[in-house]
Amino acid sequence: MKLSEIIRILSAKIHASGDFDILIHSYKASNLLSEILRGPADNSILLTKLDNIQVIRTAEITDMRAVILAHHIPSDEMIQMAANSRIPLLSTKYQLSQCCELLQQYGLHSW
Repeated sequence: MKLSEIIRILSAKIHASGDFDILIHSYKASNLLSEILRGPADNSILLTKLDNIQVIRTAEITDMRAVILAHHIPSDEMIQMAANSRIPLLSTKYQLSQCCELLQQYGLHSW
């Protein structure tokens, strides 16, 4: 599924731009950065409600293709770091569990 489709499904707002035509194979939904560091992130996106710059650093380390904040708005510092790292940063009005349900309905699964 293309990142642009995920943006549409989650009614996400774009805070830092990037390649929205990239194919996404899975997602990781977590509020524990240590959990994210343990798994593979091949063409994955990160869904979280953590709104700090450590999320962007973790996304860089794990090669996440985008970060989506569930029910949170990123700080200016987080937006700037995502832009500098060329990691698309998005936010959605949905809770984390709702994001997971919506993406699974459209065939995207967690790893």
